[in-house]
Amino acid sequence: DIGGYRTGYGHRVRSGLVYRAGSLAELSAADQQALEALGLCSVIDLRTPKELEIRPDLLPESLKRGWVHVPVYVENNSSEFIKRLVLYRGRIDRALANGYRELIDRRAHVFGDLLNRLAKPGALPALIHCTAGKDRTGIIIALLLMALGVPEADVVADYSLTNHHASEIRRTSDHDMRRIKRFGFSEAAIQPLVIADPENMRLMLAHIRQNYGDIDSYLLNKAGVSPETLRVLREALLTPAD
Repeated sequence: DIGGYRTGYGHRVRSGLVYRAGSLAELSAADQQALEALGLCSVIDLRTPKELEIRPDLLPESLKRGWVHVPVYVENNSSEFIKRLVLYRGRIDRALANGYRELIDRRAHVFGDLLNRLAKPGALPALIHCTAGKDRTGIIIALLLMALGVPEADVVADYSLTNHHASEIRRTSDHDMRRIKRFGFSEAAIQPLVIADPENMRLMLAHIRQNYGDIDSYLLNKAGVSPETLRVLREALLTPAD
């Protein structure tokens, strides 16, 4: 639940309306009941078509009608990322930071589409997920929190909360990790891939400031978010701070 954060304008983010998650491919019956209890109207899957084919979401029937597939990138981009890992062998952390910045520039329209979707009537409460809930989902949640006026330090801290689930991320990402290892990477070398390094998020937000001015300029001019979307999201997701 991304709710609870205070903004710089005397508001806080409402709880129970937007959730960030990793894989939903191994949900138990109890997990499915817990999801149903959230009253979700939307489940947005950011994974590639190949990821979806290998490990489809195991959702309860009541949530399937609100499920939508919005891939942040296609499989070719995944191959490009592996090439980048090889290029930055020994500095995978740098490869990840560069990857975040490239997604901000090259897939801005996808992030804009996601925010526009969240602003549609009946979209909330919503759960957004990828495989780990760290990179693709972490970026869109960071953009949303910034758009709501949450201070940058709290946005970075929210991203870093992913590290409480590093063991689950390693397990659910096993297919990708095995693929990367075939290029000669050791287990220790790929460890940064399962860690939510706060520096990567700080560098991404700095990139937005340096290249687009501020979060609103990026969303409105680069990502294709409408002013109405920002108004609706702020109205729906913000409440006066206690």
